Amino acid sequence: MSRSPRGIRDSAELREALAAVGVISPGYTGSLEVVRIGAGFGLSGVTARVVVEEAPRRAVVVKRDAAETIRREQLFYTRGALALGSSVPGYLGALVDGDTGLLVLEDVAPARSLDVLAGCDDATAERLVATLAVLHASTWSGSDPTRTDPALPRWRCRACTAGEWAVRLGMARRRFPDLLDDEATDVLMALPGRVTQVLDRLAGGPQCWIHADAHLDNVLRRPDGTVVLLDWATSCSGPPLVDLAQLLAGGLVNDPVSQRTRTAALVQAYTDTLTDHGVTDAGSSAAAVAEAALPWVQGIVGWAAAPELPAGRAGDVLRAQLAVALAWAR
Repeated sequence: MSRSPRGIRDSAELREALAAVGVISPGYTGSLEVVRIGAGFGLSGVTARVVVEEAPRRAVVVKRDAAETIRREQLFYTRGALALGSSVPGYLGALVDGDTGLLVLEDVAPARSLDVLAGCDDATAERLVATLAVLHASTWSGSDPTRTDPALPRWRCRACTAGEWAVRLGMARRRFPDLLDDEATDVLMALPGRVTQVLDRLAGGPQCWIHADAHLDNVLRRPDGTVVLLDWATSCSGPPLVDLAQLLAGGLVNDPVSQRTRTAALVQAYTDTLTDHGVTDAGSSAAAVAEAALPWVQGIVGWAAAPELPAGRAGDVLRAQLAVALAWAR
């Protein structure tokens, strides 16, 4: 029996969207199977696989989210996705109505989801950092900020104030005392000042199109080993090293010190791909990436202090990512 997820069901709105992008003909009266996918994997909105049951049988992926988010993904798929080719799902179209919208994408089954809790092998990790480098190289501003697409939203991040940080760190420590012991708390106390310095340096460096939420839960791997990056809801113009740092900390490198060789190899693979695509002023290094991870560390601690802690798999991800964030902050 098919399961209709909250927010996506066999409805006139869904059929209108599918007809608008050519998946079904206008007035189609056949059946649709709607099955939720990606639950618990941190994807924005609600996503479902929709199967047109009658010949020719066809499956697509439909995502419901806020109108602003759908428009942002639509902007990426129509203007930025070309550089990545098959490393992103094929874009079929979108329908925005009022405060929400539907995005219709190619179904890339039998590709399977990767898992931030499980990590991945070296070959997959290298493919991922190379894919990110291809995206970055396509709009790399270097010393010429006019190369950045003015239509893109901008990456926004600020350092917490001392008062905000005291509250958040205190809450996170009460919830995760086994992770946030005295030593870890001492390391994190100075984080806002370090984040301020990092943000200042990043603002004066290259900008380009970034994913801004790159981690293994947003990746599919095909049977041939190639990768597909999902969930472009936060894509924007921003510092490329922030993107790379989040990808490494999001399932590729749990501890940049104990996994120094792996970190260096992945940063080198990223830099080599940039060079292959004409970018020669990357300035990438393992140390620079570790520094660029600090805004992400601040965000993870903030997540640990959120009013409501996530349950189930999301709670497991938070605990695991908090441990990783501590390693990257040292």
